[in-house]
Amino acid sequence: MNRNRRFQFKFSPEFEDAWMEENENSLANSVVSGLFRYRQRYLVQDRNEIWSDYENSGEEWQDWAVKSLINFVYEHIEYRRREQMLTMVNFCEEEDTSPATLRRRIRLYFDGNPKFSPALEAMRNREIPMPDDLEAIISKVQNYEDVDSLIWGARSLLDENFHLGWAAIYLYATVYRSMGQSTPEFERVSADLIRNWETLSAKDQHRDECQKFMGCYLSMLIQLESHLGKASAERLYQLVLNMIVDVSEGDFEKLSLINFMKVEPVVQDRLHLHFVHDQVREICDVANSYRAG
Repeated sequence: MNRNRRFQFKFSPEFEDAWMEENENSLANSVVSGLFRYRQRYLVQDRNEIWSDYENSGEEWQDWAVKSLINFVYEHIEYRRREQMLTMVNFCEEEDTSPATLRRRIRLYFDGNPKFSPALEAMRNREIPMPDDLEAIISKVQNYEDVDSLIWGARSLLDENFHLGWAAIYLYATVYRSMGQSTPEFERVSADLIRNWETLSAKDQHRDECQKFMGCYLSMLIQLESHLGKASAERLYQLVLNMIVDVSEGDFEKLSLINFMKVEPVVQDRLHLHFVHDQVREICDVANSYRAG
């Protein structure tokens, strides 16, 4: 018992004044400011968005503050710990575990590569990266060493915080190295990218930017055909088609993503044809099941 600890905490002067005045609006303002300062340690945010979130919740500031803090911890702080552990697992599962290769990966993970790191870092303060941001990075890729640099450099940033741009570059490099194959790691990060993209694109002010971003990202994957050869073409098309179907969720209007892709018209036509083919096959499967029943 004599080893028990005592903890003391202090209210901010702003909160104390509001408490003494029994001013609910000032108390809410003080709590929002405190949460804003706390969140700023982990990611760039707009205080007005936090205040809007509180007002739109319709909850008392006490209830909202507790829920908001818990959600933030699990969405961002727990996210970091989980991603870092998964990175260590991926690190150990690499085929080449020679000392020289391990040293290189560790250096890339912690120090990055001056060829790509500045451009990756520049995305940090832009919630939705512009197509030019992505294209400027992949245009510098010349060999598999560059691909490795992008994988571990982007992975290091993703372990800190999820960002559409870092995820897109990481997934591009992952597909490049796997010769167009979809791996469990690709599917996991791709699901995160789609989930975050859908959240942002649901806001009217972000919709056009989100469409341009996704169109650029899908174009990047298709254009890998020029690096990987014709043998990987079908895998790349199917990979892109699966992503389009995932973000469409049956909404044909979202197929306009294909029109945002910077590819030849014949490629757009082929993707449309792939989608129609899959839809017809599903309809036939349902019809055959109905007849069999």
